[in-house]
Amino acid sequence: MMGRIFSWLSAIAVLMVLIAGAGVYWCNMVGMTDIKRESAMTAANTISVGIATQINLLNSMLDKMAEDPAVISALLVADPVLLEETASKLEKHMPEVLKIRLLLPNVSETDEKSLPRMGFADLEMVQQSLLKNQSPAIQGDKGVDRHLAIARRVMQNNQVMGVLLASLDEQLINKMIRATHVKDIAIELKQASLILAKSSDQASESINSEESIKIANTDWEINYSYVTYLDVKNALISGAFIIIPALIVLVTLLIGKRNLSEILTRDLQSLIKAFKDLMSHQNMPGNYPVHLEEMNAIISNLKQYKRVLDKGAELREDFGMNIVVKEDREFDLDGYFDSDLKL
Repeated sequence: MMGRIFSWLSAIAVLMVLIAGAGVYWCNMVGMTDIKRESAMTAANTISVGIATQINLLNSMLDKMAEDPAVISALLVADPVLLEETASKLEKHMPEVLKIRLLLPNVSETDEKSLPRMGFADLEMVQQSLLKNQSPAIQGDKGVDRHLAIARRVMQNNQVMGVLLASLDEQLINKMIRATHVKDIAIELKQASLILAKSSDQASESINSEESIKIANTDWEINYSYVTYLDVKNALISGAFIIIPALIVLVTLLIGKRNLSEILTRDLQSLIKAFKDLMSHQNMPGNYPVHLEEMNAIISNLKQYKRVLDKGAELREDFGMNIVVKEDREFDLDGYFDSDLKL
């Protein structure tokens, strides 16, 4: 029976240790996930603000160029050679620029002569810019024709004189994404369904995440995600911190069971010896060594019961009285207080 009790006690104690350890580990994992989420959001916000600031700076520079009297004069003259020369002068004042074109309002053809080429997407941007300045966009196929296109209207007296189209190195934006590399966090810059840049190693795959941030004054957005995979090394370390205390509790209970069993065995031997002495009507020795206080109480009751029995026997022999013992401490003396008996 004691073995069964200790088995249940051991199982419950070990189970509680495992549940407590697993709970702490789960809370730790939740905390780590929140930290990763906050880190990913902070990194995405930082990149978003940086790109928006860079775009605003480029727009401001191009707006000033569009207000340059030399640009307005070249568009008024509408001489292709003058337009090319004026555009070349503007290129010297703008870093990271690949090509600047000054285009008349009636432009309807692409430019295949200069690099990067002005394709149909650039042409559509120019035509839309005649009505309203458009958001910057990455245009062209991968390679020498891929560029960051920004178009600004050239106005005079509230009339559209033409469009200034700047083609810049796309790395001006992409390098801000690729420079941000945080472990277990993936960040990508998207233009519609086109992935412009990505900070993680899986550059060919899109991030499957609903977490995104719109970049001000652009049609771009930043998607970000955080990896929540189980780190085997950390899992093994955490498992060890859970299992080792459980084993210690189990071993402690087993040792306690063995020691208690030995103590009970020795105490029961003393108790049985005391009982045998009682049953043999011998004078009980003064000491029966035990370890448990409860055993001392039992032996004391046995000694007291022995004294009561012995006293009752003496009374019966001396006075012929009928002594009835009911319990350890309660007994009746029939006729003990009769008036005709003199003690």
